[in-house]
Amino acid sequence: MRSTHRFRIKAPIESIYRLISAERWLSFVPGYRGLESGDPNWPDEGSSIVVHFGLGPWTTGFKVSVVEHEYGRRFLTHEEAFSGHYIDDVGFTFQADDGTTRITL
Repeated sequence: MRSTHRFRIKAPIESIYRLISAERWLSFVPGYRGLESGDPNWPDEGSSIVVHFGLGPWTTGFKVSVVEHEYGRRFLTHEEAFSGHYIDDVGFTFQADDGTTRITL
C-alpha cells in the first residue's frame, strides 16, 4: 500500500538538509537507538547507513540506501530490516516557496 503526505515547513531547504545527515536521519522515530555505521558520502546516490531501533531489550539494524538524490529537489531511499523481511522505498520531493519548503513524502 502506498500513501502520500504533503506538508509545509517554515524553513528553507538548506535548514531541512541539516536533518538529512547520517547522524540525524530517522532520529525522530520512536525507538531510535543511534547510528551504527555510515557512508562518509551520505546522502549521495549509492551511499548507505545502518541505524538501530529497539523495543525494550531488543534492537535491530535498519539499512537505508540512497537510490536517487537531486539536492533540494528529490531524495529517494531504499530501506531494509529484519534480514530483508521489511523492505520499503521512500521518496521525498522538496519545493522552495518564499522561505518555506513544501515536502511531499
